[in-house]
Parts: sequence; C-alpha cells; structure tokens
Amino acid sequence: MSTKNNKGIELNQMARLLFDSAANNWYIGIFLQIVAGVIGVVAGLLVLDDTSKFLFAFFGFVFLACAVFLRLTSEGQYSRAETMRRQAAFTEGLGWSVSDTMMSEWRLRAGETITDKVDSNPRSADYYASKKTLIPRRLLEMTIESAFYTRHLYAFLSKWLWVLLGVSIALSFVVLSLLPAKIVSEELSLQIAYTIFLVLPILLSRHVTITFTPVV
Repeated sequence: MSTKNNKGIELNQMARLLFDSAANNWYIGIFLQIVAGVIGVVAGLLVLDDTSKFLFAFFGFVFLACAVFLRLTSEGQYSRAETMRRQAAFTEGLGWSVSDTMMSEWRLRAGETITDKVDSNPRSADYYASKKTLIPRRLLEMTIESAFYTRHLYAFLSKWLWVLLGVSIALSFVVLSLLPAKIVSEELSLQIAYTIFLVLPILLSRHVTITFTPVV
C-alpha cells in the first residue's frame, strides 16, 4: 500500500474518531442543558427562600455554562473532522499527496487522545468496499458507500426521535385531559398543568437540536 494511501487511511480514522468525540460532547451538552432546564422548572414550582433561590440559580448557571462550553468544543471538533474527512477522501480516492509537515499539523489538531486511539484502533482494511485503484471511480464508490450508511443512520435516528417526541406529547395531552375530571384538587391540577407546559419546551427544543456522528 502506498504511503499516500496510508496517510489517507490515518486521516480518515482520525476524522471518524474526532466525529465520535464531537458527538459525545454534543450529547453531554444537551443533557446538561436539560438538567439546567429541569432546575429552572423545579425552582419555578417551589416556594423558596432567598438562599435556596440563589443556589438554584447558581447551579442552573453552572450546568448551562458547561453545556455551552461542550457545545462549542463539539462544533470545533466537528469542523476539524470535516476538513480531515475531505482531505482523506481526496488522498485515498485520487492520490492527492499530504506532506509530512501537514500530517504533523493534522495530528496536532486532532489531539493526543485521538492520535493514540488511531494507533491502538486502526481502521479495518476492508472499510471501503471499493477495490479500484487511485482513480475518480474509487472516490465515487467511496462517496456512494458513505452516503448510503449516512442516509440509513439518519432514517434510524429520525424514527426514534419522532417516537420519543410523540410519546412525550401524547402523555402530556392525556394528563391535561384528565385534569378537568377533578380526580385531583384544583390547586394540584394547576400545578400539574404548569409543570407540563414548563417541561414541553425543553423536550421540543432538544428534539430539534439533536444531531449524530456522520459516517465517513
């Protein structure tokens, strides 16, 4: 296997692992945002003294600040990984050269953790089904294969996201429809309705911001 192709494989694996890291930070950030939202909901429902209000506000801010940091980190990782992915595709598919200096720069941008994972977890030899040599046909087959798996991943995640959203909304409407039945006291009914309408925006906002790790 040529040196160029080896560099392309290494770049591709670095991009894949960097995408994974970006996705993990993204999901953790979303989770922390939900926690911050729940803290806000709880603070809105409880009658609190000034000290408790301060503590709720402080922890809500800390969780939200951590979430923003992770989201920004994720976006930076995603951008670097996407650039690596394009370089790897051209190198593997068309034989475009990558200098040793540029490879060193890519490894630096990926970070020590990612480069160590590449060394201990190399990409499988048959990752791409294409058996073509370094010609445009190989790049085309690699792109088609990547798009195929990405489309199926989109469809899989989209289905489950819509299911979770539908279940959340259905349960909310069931609860709200039972409130006029006077099964619980009027004060508790209002509290339940208030809680639901505080939680629903959190669920809706998380549904539209969830992303996934691309297949490359």
